[in-house]
Amino acid sequence: MDLRQLRYFLCIAEKKNFSAAAQKLHMSQPPLSRSIMVLEEEIGAPLFIREKNGLVLTDAGKLLQLKGIELINLHEYIMAELRSITFSGKNKIVIGSNDASNALIVPQFIKLFHENFHNAEINSYSGTANEITNRILSGEIDIGFLRWPLSGMEFFDMHKLHEGRWVAALSASHQLLKEGLNGISLEILSSYPLIMPSRESLYLPIVKAFTEKALTPDIQCYYFELENGVILAKQGVGIAIIPNCTQRMFRDNDYKIMEITDLNETTFFSAIKRKDANLSPVVNKSWEIIKKHNFRI
Repeated sequence: MDLRQLRYFLCIAEKKNFSAAAQKLHMSQPPLSRSIMVLEEEIGAPLFIREKNGLVLTDAGKLLQLKGIELINLHEYIMAELRSITFSGKNKIVIGSNDASNALIVPQFIKLFHENFHNAEINSYSGTANEITNRILSGEIDIGFLRWPLSGMEFFDMHKLHEGRWVAALSASHQLLKEGLNGISLEILSSYPLIMPSRESLYLPIVKAFTEKALTPDIQCYYFELENGVILAKQGVGIAIIPNCTQRMFRDNDYKIMEITDLNETTFFSAIKRKDANLSPVVNKSWEIIKKHNFRI
């Protein structure tokens, strides 16, 4: 059992409904249901009973709700105590990031942090979005820089840093480039193999845009990091759907970018932190600095 599972359970116990809890957590219902199934398998007992008026806690569920709240509060108290020891004499912060935020956001924040704090120390962690959000919940990371949307945002404060559009990345030799198009439509894209971001919260809204036009995207594969998406597009595996900021990261002549004329879905970088009154003064001040700063992407 990890803290994310426990927080998911407590949210469902509060809402008495999986759909309502998923909506509050800003995530789809299937992964939320799977998380509870895994938790029930680990415990060896069901946590909920489905009745007409909603979910009812079993005896095991009632005990986990009671002890779970105590455990969350105890964990936050312990982390606050540890921070007061670890950070003594230093203005220290731990940040987490992944994908493009490593290259576009983190360097700006590091400079900003050193400009605002004396005796400053930054530890930077890179990993998947789930790894970073889990580490923020556990208190190992103070502030994360990730691409929105994310799952489980009920547990975090979020500040939007930069919003951008999705674009199509094609091999420089792709036949579509020979047609002199100013942009590319979803209908045209549905006729070609596509490369999508691997995170469900990112690709599902894109797929929904296709289905709303009665189109079925031919998803050839998924990319975990933007660089992999660009590489696959350059090698002719398919057309990669990527954020437009990618052009700043990979500047070469082996691939071209085309606007997607009828895709209105946007994506943006965000700074996130745990909703917690016990965060250190350094973290709280850093958060206020982030909210006032104009990050250039």
